[in-house]
This record gives sequence, structure tokens and C-alpha cells, in this order.
Amino acid sequence: MVKKRVAIIGVTGAVGQEFVQSLNNHPWFEVTQIAASERSAGKKYLDAIKDANGIVAWDVGGEIPEYIKEMTVKSIDELDVSQLDLVFSAVESLAARDIETKMAADLPVISTSSAYRYENDVPILIPGINDEQTELLEVQKKNRNWKGWVAPLPNCTTTGLAITLKPLLEKYGAKKVMMTSMQAISGGGKSGVSAMGITDNILPYIPKEEGKVRLETRKILGKLIDGKIEEADIRISCTCTRVPVIDGHTESVFVETTKEIDPARAKETYNQCNKDISVLGLPSAPKDYYAFHEDPT
Repeated sequence: MVKKRVAIIGVTGAVGQEFVQSLNNHPWFEVTQIAASERSAGKKYLDAIKDANGIVAWDVGGEIPEYIKEMTVKSIDELDVSQLDLVFSAVESLAARDIETKMAADLPVISTSSAYRYENDVPILIPGINDEQTELLEVQKKNRNWKGWVAPLPNCTTTGLAITLKPLLEKYGAKKVMMTSMQAISGGGKSGVSAMGITDNILPYIPKEEGKVRLETRKILGKLIDGKIEEADIRISCTCTRVPVIDGHTESVFVETTKEIDPARAKETYNQCNKDISVLGLPSAPKDYYAFHEDPT
């Protein structure tokens, strides 16, 4: 198959580097252009990610992929949209609104920012969980007179919660959810948490995080009716904390279901979802969406 030509914008940041790594040797996509701030524009990628001391600040596990090292970083205005099929945006939310609006006028944009997440005609998509909401992208294009669209990814904490709740909600219903997250420092980006603040410590509050999780989870688990998302009717309470772990979030979740359930039936439900879920065969999909650890230690 002919690979889609893609650009990564915000390519020098922590999330941009995740895109660089994830798209390395991808069977569907080829990174042909990269962009970042004016400060980085014109530099080779390897030079653009050096810190003030000249040290290469590569924050993702593994080696820097060879394909990116000598690519020249462009400014946003220098991107040639006529030579692209898709944009991956890792721009911070404050700047993302204007940049993604400009890109979506011509191209589909997959974004990690929250700039468009809460718009009525913008779905927050998780493959295999709310695939039917992709229909809203055509509504978005028509509403905004765009050739492309913006499809934002959820907040990282929302992702795990929504994926876990979906099978229970469909089969047993859910009245109330109480979630406590223990989130790794990588979730705050390069400058998100000071070393002194997180060392041997738990930060009990992450600004705006809890509100994002509540809003996004209800939207993702909602139903698309007549071109609009009707949010899931679930009471959600969240406490989001930052813990001294490099990578990987943990969530402790209590769910009050509408119908009676027990651990055996819950496990059966999740195992069935592993067999039926639509992402089977996608290159970056996990082998199983749901795994069980029954050893309490």
C-alpha cells in the first residue's frame, strides 16, 4: 500500500517525540515534514532538540530514529500542505487552537491538545470504544467549511477510564464512578513537575485534570444521535494525583452498576470484548485491550 504522507507539528516536545518514535517504520504512514516553533525552525532535528548546554534532550525510551535526525524543522507557515495527507499535532493547547484551525482547513488533524475537545461537533475518539462517533467528523467539516477535520485524543487519564468502563456500561449500566489516579511525571511534559517537588512525594492535585476526565469520559461513552453526542448519564468523581514514577499511569476505580455483577461476570465481559473489538489487526493496537492480574501481591 502507498503510505500516507504526514507531518508532525510540535515535534521537539515530549509528546512530539512520542509521535516520532511511534511513526518510525510505520506500515501506513511516512513522516515527510516536521514543524515546531520559530526557535527551532531551520535547524536539523538533532540540533533542534539540544538543550542550552548542547545536550540532546531525547525524552522517549530507545534511540532516536534515524529517519528524523537530519530532517529540517520547519515553521508552521513553511509546511507544504499540498504534499501532505495528514497532520499529527503535539502543540500545547494555548497555541493549538489557531494552528490546528489553519491545518484543518486543508487536512485531517489528529491532535493531543484539548483545544477542540469540548466543541459540539468534535468527537474525542478512542479506537474500538466510540467508533460510531467518527460520523461527526463529516458534520464538523460541513459546519466549518473545512476540507479536513480535527480529531483530538483524550486526556491520558480519561483514556484508561473510558476504555475500562465501556464494556461494563453496555452490559450492566453504570450509575456512579469514583476514580483515583496515580499519574507518572511524564504526563506533565518536559517542564510539568519540578524534581524537588516530586521526589519522595505525591502531588495531590493536577490543575484542571479532574474536570477534563469527567467531561471527556461522559462524551466518549455517549451516543451519537441526529448528528450530536448525547453524553452518558454517569456520575463521575475523580481525584487526580502525580506520583514519582517516570512513565505509566495507574487508576483505582469504583463502579456502581445498574445491574448486578460479580468478578466472574466482569471478566467474562472483558474477555468477550477482547474478541470483538474493532482494532484487531491495526498496526499499533495492543494484542488485548483488557488484561487481568489475579495475584493480589
